[in-house]
Amino acid sequence: MMGLFFTFLCSVIAAFYFICNDIFKLRGDVFIFWRSLFAALILLPVMLFFSWNESLMFYGGVAAAGIAAAIGDMTSFNASRHYSAAAISRVSQFRNILLFFVWPLIVSGYWDRLTSNPYVFWSSLALIGLSSIAMFRMRHNAVSVQVILASLPVIIFIGISDVLFSLSMNGVPSFELVLKIAFIFSVVMFITAGLWLLGHRISGRTAGMVSGQWKTAGIVNGLLFVAVVVTKGLALSYLENPGLFGAIVSVYTLWLYLLHKYWMKRDDPSDPKLGFIVVICGIGLGIVSAYIPR
Repeated sequence: MMGLFFTFLCSVIAAFYFICNDIFKLRGDVFIFWRSLFAALILLPVMLFFSWNESLMFYGGVAAAGIAAAIGDMTSFNASRHYSAAAISRVSQFRNILLFFVWPLIVSGYWDRLTSNPYVFWSSLALIGLSSIAMFRMRHNAVSVQVILASLPVIIFIGISDVLFSLSMNGVPSFELVLKIAFIFSVVMFITAGLWLLGHRISGRTAGMVSGQWKTAGIVNGLLFVAVVVTKGLALSYLENPGLFGAIVSVYTLWLYLLHKYWMKRDDPSDPKLGFIVVICGIGLGIVSAYIPR
């Protein structure tokens, strides 16, 4: 139950986290740069009190997860500027289905446990099939096709990051560990976004580093980023499969839709009915997966 609690808490925080660039309208790489810098500065005083005695494999895995997350986040925020955070996030939930079946290839014995209960296994396949049909029918809408294409890099890179993140937690619900991961993520994402922006500067393109409300955006999203990473890490320490976490936390798209509709007074350009079918299937997959033998 603690895993479900932290996942639900993460979904609430994530809704406000993803809607930030709908408000501040910064370019994705600039947004990630300032967010990561402020997040690292917020965590730095706490890091001085921790002992850093984990293995090199741990630090390498977390750093790789941070790089993948940086690329996925920059792509996601850039796409959110053209469409909406709700549209991008709903389509990106397709990665949960992929992670659900990739995880057994990584964790020995997981596939045997998955197939040991026929009701769980076939219910999972039915939910995945229904979700795939909904994804396919979204192509009949011109805007939804663009949303799907814009979401593909997000699905790939955030999926890689989720796997590495879950492996780094190793089933240990440690508050100190998730704070370390949040700090490493922040530093690595800051460097990744900085190098990307430096490439823009060298090539003669405008980076727009201090455009708009960059300070406010960096501070607010930096705090939200730390909260998301901490709650996600604690949730992953209780939930075995990152696809399970992703399927349940996808409820944040419902909060996004409500925030867009009733707070920002903005229409969502994607097909909401088919999009929510994908979300509902993801949530159902997460619930069914909870009955997989351990």
